[in-house]
Amino acid sequence: MLTYDGAQAVQARTWAGAVAWTASWGPGVDHLVSVEKEGLEYFALDDGKGSVVGWLDGVSNQVVGRAEYTPEGLGRFVDEVAGTSCEEVDGARCPRPLDMPSASTRRTRRRRRGCCTSETAGTRR
Repeated sequence: MLTYDGAQAVQARTWAGAVAWTASWGPGVDHLVSVEKEGLEYFALDDGKGSVVGWLDGVSNQVVGRAEYTPEGLGRFVDEVAGTSCEEVDGARCPRPLDMPSASTRRTRRRRRGCCTSETAGTRR
């Protein structure tokens, strides 16, 4: 379940009510700065067009997940922690690395803290 503060989601909760993540947003539309999950902060790496293309662990400074997008908006996502990747094909959606929001301009609503919905799996490798 998502909680919104204005136009953008501020927090995701599980159906049991536990906080799944909270996110910090910068100025402008779709400028995701970081997400806190399970007490750890991950910084969003963006492509300058409003899409998150990677996640940087705030403690180890290592990239823990990355994404590539086609002009059609489909993605290929790599979870460096789990060692998995997923490519979106034929309308199937992939889970995001670390189950993080994508913050792509096509999927996200804007505000100071927030993110987007989780999605169903595509083709796993």
